[in-house]
Amino acid sequence: MPAAVVLYEDSQRKNEFVPHRFVRACVQDKTSLQPGFIENALDPRPMNGINAIIRAVGEGHNVARRGEELIALVDGDRIRDHLPTLKVGATAAEVQAEFCKLAAPRVEFRLFVLDRNLESVLKAVAECFAAHEDIFGPAGKSLGKNRLERDLALRRASKRELTSERACVLKTVPSFARFIDHLATLCRDAFGGAAHQ
Repeated sequence: MPAAVVLYEDSQRKNEFVPHRFVRACVQDKTSLQPGFIENALDPRPMNGINAIIRAVGEGHNVARRGEELIALVDGDRIRDHLPTLKVGATAAEVQAEFCKLAAPRVEFRLFVLDRNLESVLKAVAECFAAHEDIFGPAGKSLGKNRLERDLALRRASKRELTSERACVLKTVPSFARFIDHLATLCRDAFGGAAHQ
């Protein structure tokens, strides 16, 4: 059984949601768990927008049906527009507290707010992997606009041996690092030492 259902704002075009592959690689770096354990522990749900996430959180038992923790990763630059009771200039902690009020009763829910948006993570990926032109092409190339190019780059950036580059991404985007740290803790708790390589 998965330890968590992870909701993303993005949509999924094919069978695999590639940003979650990169997330799994970052979690593996933190835990040294075998990839199959991490894949089984984290159930990704690309939701195609913040409104769909809000609905899913409010219907938590229909999404996390077996008692899994429900986790959402949202863009910080847009979430405030969907929480009309927030005061101007609300902190990230206030955003989290207000959003968590939307969760269904008795559902274990955690919200992670990116400092800006997924593009800020992609920018960090491009910078931290700049030496790998085989992954991204010319240095400084934007990954945010073309989804096919983004997915190809993230798939390549998920290669097992590129741990120091992924660590650079986490250092560059602390809000993403907090998300990864929480997922790593869930995976360690779910599988313990028996799942290590």
